[in-house]
Amino acid sequence: MILKNIMKMRRELKDRRKTLLSILSDKKINIKNSLEIGVAAGDFSELIINRLNPKTHYMVDPWIDESTGMNSQWFSKGNDPEESYNFVVNRFKDLSVKIIRLKSDDFFKKNKIKFDMIYVDGDHHSDAVFRDLENSYLFLNVGGILAGDDLNWISKTTKKEEIKIAVQKFENKYNVKFNIVKGDNNGLNQFYLIKK
Repeated sequence: MILKNIMKMRRELKDRRKTLLSILSDKKINIKNSLEIGVAAGDFSELIINRLNPKTHYMVDPWIDESTGMNSQWFSKGNDPEESYNFVVNRFKDLSVKIIRLKSDDFFKKNKIKFDMIYVDGDHHSDAVFRDLENSYLFLNVGGILAGDDLNWISKTTKKEEIKIAVQKFENKYNVKFNIVKGDNNGLNQFYLIKK
């Protein structure tokens, strides 16, 4: 079923997120280590690897079904966590990637690596997004890119733009401003900044 869903997604959204990647590749940042929080089946991982060419790409996802909340749009569509994880392992087995099956909080507690690019697209609760942004910023090299997805996504549970709430809280706390890429992800906005 995963392959069917991935192929359908690729056909329907073939230009999805490419504007952000074009902008980021134009920045000409030498990306040694990149990190992606929230992987699902690895479609965006593949685009990151192909367009930004990191030396090592870290892929962090717990691959657990939390679709009853707002943690995973992927699993709410009937995709099996174990099948998704195995698919990703097989899909990237010949590439320079590190597949880490942990929640992002647990990954950051164990992490000792600095990154040149971090993409946040994991748990969509505002508190979780804020923690992911804050942890990511701590482990981001100066001159590195912090980016994320689904800025204007509205939670069916809270009826709020949970990610936007977290992004604004982060901007206020760290006195930074994200650049917005409008509608590149099937009508959903993406965001990025370069750490100074």
